[in-house]
Amino acid sequence: MALTGGGYDAVRPVLYLDPANGRLHMVAASLDNAPFVYYASSTDQGGQWSPAQAVDPNEYPDSSGNTRYAAVHANGSNIYIVARTVDQTLWTKYYTTFVRSTNGGQDWTDHEKLASWTAFLSGEYGLSLAGVGDRLYMGYEVGGGLYFREYTGVPWGDNTWVDLGETGAWPSITQATDGQAWMMWEDGGSLKMRHYDG
Repeated sequence: MALTGGGYDAVRPVLYLDPANGRLHMVAASLDNAPFVYYASSTDQGGQWSPAQAVDPNEYPDSSGNTRYAAVHANGSNIYIVARTVDQTLWTKYYTTFVRSTNGGQDWTDHEKLASWTAFLSGEYGLSLAGVGDRLYMGYEVGGGLYFREYTGVPWGDNTWVDLGETGAWPSITQATDGQAWMMWEDGGSLKMRHYDG
């Protein structure tokens, strides 16, 4: 089944199944040539999908900004997307941004910039989003350091360094309903994990 067709050039898909209503949500990044992330949802376990939307979380939507990675979380009619974008207008700069819908994906807010940094401080190491209900946690990398941020409503909380002594890339975060959370990342070919007991 082709979920996105035509002019869409989607890569790195991420799925989230909302336990509140059983709705399946998909977000995918563009293939290094568009500012958008692509979003669609299914109410029948992936049999049929809504038309794919081009959602724009980009800091510079009219420039050379490209959204390379995205993640999605949902709670009923509230849908949240975080994205990692690269802009190469004057020099290479990375952004982590956030958009949300409060009406099931019909309308989206303007982007909120959560972090920005220049290329010499980082590579492109994705990002990860986890949550319970409308409380979210995002994990990401800047300059080899691992960070997370908490969202309990606008605005997001402050950046928190996972550990002053830890470096790594490709963070993955997950969260349990009792407040526990786990973050795992790659560091020099090894996998490391941090457990938060809530």
